[in-house]
Amino acid sequence: MLRDTPELRHRIEEQGIVAPVVVRPIHGSERYEILANPQTYVAAGKLSIADIPVVIRDDLSEGEAQEIVRTHYGEKDINPIEEAEWLRERLDQLSVGDGESSIARLARVLGRSRSQLSRLLAMLELPIEVQEYIRCGALSAAHARPLVKVRSSVRQKSLALRAIENGWSSKKLADRAAGKLEEGHSPRGNEKGPDVTRLENRLTNLLGSKVDIDATKGVLSIQYYDLDVLDSILARLGYSDD
Repeated sequence: MLRDTPELRHRIEEQGIVAPVVVRPIHGSERYEILANPQTYVAAGKLSIADIPVVIRDDLSEGEAQEIVRTHYGEKDINPIEEAEWLRERLDQLSVGDGESSIARLARVLGRSRSQLSRLLAMLELPIEVQEYIRCGALSAAHARPLVKVRSSVRQKSLALRAIENGWSSKKLADRAAGKLEEGHSPRGNEKGPDVTRLENRLTNLLGSKVDIDATKGVLSIQYYDLDVLDSILARLGYSDD
């Protein structure tokens, strides 16, 4: 459905348009049909933004185009967990070739990035209780992202429950998940300082995948969903098989 939100408009004003509008040519016409991210088109119009990034898809079958339309113009909004489950089903159904991974093929069909799909799919690795909090709307997808980086399922559930009970914003939850100190708490050796957290964020943006640094153990870990995403990370690091 063509709907935008004040949050989306604020994000566009602050960061610009990140996700392009995906369209396909209408046969026999100079017009285009919007397949994905129609809310971006609406929000840009309300902000009087004339030029927006657009991806033109003329290589889709009718079935693929209709699948995209169904997800963006359905009768009800799909919550993040339902969307992740839908993506996982489509991944299982896709047939790919020429060395292309399922997630790369699905990202190309949907006009979205592999990292976006990987972030959604990663939510299905959260404990069932946390998934239910997201499914019912008690937590948002923005709350889920920092929880995915937490290695302990017990801590994931504890942080999620505390976020709900205390009305934490996604940023506050991210701070707690990263180990930033709460007021009145004494520092502990396993908690991260602002410099480590800042470095984690910079490396995450640089590599396009979540980075976790354990300063006490001297361990840096990079999260990836499949080998295709890993190849992308290695390419950004300058690694090549040649």
